[in-house]
Amino acid sequence: MKIFFSLKDELMKTNSTFSILFWINTSRSKDNLAELFTRVTINGKRVNISLKEKVFTDLWDKRKSKVRGNSLRAKYINHYMEVTRQQIFQSYVDLKTTGGILTAKAVKERFLKEDETYPTLKELIEFHNENTRHILHYDTQRHYKTSQKYILEYVIKQYKKEDIYLRDLNYGFIIGFENFLRSYTPKHPQPSIGNNTIMKHIQRLRKMVTMAFFGIRDFNPHSFFPNIQNPFFFFTYNFSSRYHELFYFKDKTQAINKIIIMLFIINNHIF
Repeated sequence: MKIFFSLKDELMKTNSTFSILFWINTSRSKDNLAELFTRVTINGKRVNISLKEKVFTDLWDKRKSKVRGNSLRAKYINHYMEVTRQQIFQSYVDLKTTGGILTAKAVKERFLKEDETYPTLKELIEFHNENTRHILHYDTQRHYKTSQKYILEYVIKQYKKEDIYLRDLNYGFIIGFENFLRSYTPKHPQPSIGNNTIMKHIQRLRKMVTMAFFGIRDFNPHSFFPNIQNPFFFFTYNFSSRYHELFYFKDKTQAINKIIIMLFIINNHIF
């Protein structure tokens, strides 16, 4: 059994019909709880949107389509439905006034912001490489590409996907990337990544993100960081002295290798 509530909004008498319905799916209720949905219908075509909330079926008012009672939970659900109705209606108005495709699916996508496009980390990397290849020295470009390789490897390992939106890049991403580099096991027989090298990789990430944060030329993802601080705002670089790097090791083999390097440096008066 499905319970419906219809809110029909007429806009200046048009040939199209538009309605918003709220309902709970009692056919799949469990422990007296049913999931709350809204349904958008335009010209007979409809889509459902889960509101990610559940309602006690015995507290649902069938006639008024609202939760009965004055509990905080009842007030929250009723207010949530009203706000949702207004937001869906505004999505409909936006599409209508801008000449967009006026379908139930389009209203749903506008409401869920699925019709917006956001730049991704890969797009930023491509943009950076394309717009700096005539500016940066070849060796510097090579270092950037190495950093980018580590960044994308971290994304795959941490997020189980090949790319992320720049809007999802935050302070936690930076700390996670640092920890990823510190525990990184090279595929080839070579020492683990040193502290200062890790800081350099993070510096390069910051420079690329700065391009997005402030906007460069036609690539301006700054509009996708609304009211968000620069993700590097709280990050502190921790560079070590050359001697500290020399004596930093994780196992005996690495320790021996670094001692040999130290003796070579001293004997050849490199410092």
